Amino acid sequence: MAIFHPGEQAIQRRYGRLEKNVQMAQRLLHHELPAQHAAFYPILPWVALAWVDAQDWPRLRLLSGAPGFASPRNDTHLAIEVAPGDPLRDALNEGALVGMLGLEFPTRRRNRLHGVAHWTADRLVIAIKQAYGNCPQYIQARELTPHGNDSIPRAREPALDVDARQLIDNADTFFIASAYLGPEDEESSGADASHRGGRPGFAKVVAPDTLHFVDYPGNTLFNTLGNLLEHPPCTLVFVDFNTGDLAEIRGEATIHFEHPALEGVAKGERLVEIRVRESRVIRHGFPFVGSPPELAKGSVQGGVLR
Repeated sequence: MAIFHPGEQAIQRRYGRLEKNVQMAQRLLHHELPAQHAAFYPILPWVALAWVDAQDWPRLRLLSGAPGFASPRNDTHLAIEVAPGDPLRDALNEGALVGMLGLEFPTRRRNRLHGVAHWTADRLVIAIKQAYGNCPQYIQARELTPHGNDSIPRAREPALDVDARQLIDNADTFFIASAYLGPEDEESSGADASHRGGRPGFAKVVAPDTLHFVDYPGNTLFNTLGNLLEHPPCTLVFVDFNTGDLAEIRGEATIHFEHPALEGVAKGERLVEIRVRESRVIRHGFPFVGSPPELAKGSVQGGVLR
């Protein structure tokens, strides 16, 4: 069974990485939680969860709780506390393929997993298909502090309003849900939650219904871009760490391997264009505010869009 799906393979082959990546993935990918991952998730106060809705649209939620709210039951199952009335229970079906990202900003540790969702009375339990670590590139180090304010979602809009545009243009971090909708028994099928970071300006609104972001050199696995190549719908969540506000964007992605906007952008290898289909700002949607960031070396060196 192929480790990588056709979209991932196409981009890896473009950069001459396919054979090397297959060898790397055989070492990197686990079908259970390694001991380090099992110890990592319980210390986190939040995680990013991705799934695919009934319209085949990848969705993304930043879930939070007291450390320990996401903890392994054993080496093949991880449980997340979810309140009885949480809308996630209606949005995420039993047996759905999900992706999860755990990220600790102060230490720049980052782990991902994919699995199958099962519900109990008070928890979402993920049966692990894949678990693997990610490098610390482009993670801005910052301390998080709970702000204690209630989340206030605004109405969904067909384009980006002024607040969403400002949040995106000033962002140094966002999260993205993508998916590959192959046969369920394929190892790489399902949803994925990932992270992108850079200096403010690495993502930029270029029209009320369009934004761009720079794709810098990374681990060469091209999981997210491979998904987008096969299935353009995606969800992006941008965070304002000064207020805890979120901008949630649903759109369709086009990957540009060459683009005039990349001229003069240091380290900019690709440009991803998102055509916005729906957006909303959620006031205090992330329950934390962050200290001023210590930008990752890659972010400092990377150029921004003009």
